[in-house]
Amino acid sequence: METNEMGSLPVGRLLKKMSMPLIISMFVQVLYGLVDSLYVAQLGGNALTVISLCMPVQYLVVGVGTGIGWA
Repeated sequence: METNEMGSLPVGRLLKKMSMPLIISMFVQVLYGLVDSLYVAQLGGNALTVISLCMPVQYLVVGVGTGIGWA
């Protein structure tokens, strides 16, 4: 019979276990943003401005999506 981890594990351990997918996802997104910015910076200042404005929105969407998908 399978036990419910939410009722049996310590809070600290649960927090670490449940936050790891979000942490990994956001780390990958930051690396993607860095590489994307380096590439787009070669195209000009206006292109880099657009990337700088869109990245926070993308981070938010990926964070919410990962959080909902993991739950």
